[in-house]
Amino acid sequence: MTLTETTQPRQTTAGQQEMMAVRQSRRYTLCHVLTIIGVIFLCALGIFSLYDGSILLGSVLLINAVVGVINLYVLKRSNNVERAAVILSAILFVLTMSLLITGGKDNTGMLWIYPIAAINLFINRFWPAVVVFGIFSVTSILLLFTPLSAVLMTSYTLVESLRFVLTTLALNVICLAALRSEERSYQTIMQLHDDDIRQMAYYDTLTGLPNRWNSKKDTPL
Repeated sequence: MTLTETTQPRQTTAGQQEMMAVRQSRRYTLCHVLTIIGVIFLCALGIFSLYDGSILLGSVLLINAVVGVINLYVLKRSNNVERAAVILSAILFVLTMSLLITGGKDNTGMLWIYPIAAINLFINRFWPAVVVFGIFSVTSILLLFTPLSAVLMTSYTLVESLRFVLTTLALNVICLAALRSEERSYQTIMQLHDDDIRQMAYYDTLTGLPNRWNSKKDTPL
């Protein structure tokens, strides 16, 4: 066993865990707040749908609102952000599809889909966000351009449908690029921290020359 194996991993792990904890805390807060917002919107849309006579749609929305409340409770008890993000993604997906299907108030539901779709990406890490983007895009295309459009409770012109798909595609690609950039920056910071720990452990901070631990790091204990 070498001195490197006994000291360096412990120092690096402690620093990385601290930065990971900060990032995890930020994602926890984001999931918590957005779940509350999602529950409020689902309840409002669900009650409106029931009042408007759409029993099935209203029931689905209210059931998802209940799932959101359960998600808040489980998140608070377990602090499992990854599971909460998956459940929140499902809730937001249902919300976007309900807006697309019903059209919202005065057929303005499409306008609300843009911020919701962006939020649904940012609560996830890059590759899960890519999966969310793929499911959203495929489902939207199927609802707008195939016989499945029969389930729509409103109507969209071909121009509206094409522009919606293209603009959401552009928005999602921009969000994914920003998310990828953020993850790479995080990985770079982690690597720089690792390099700094190694530098402090084996090189003199004043002269920059190797210290006595550097000369002994390959010496078996």
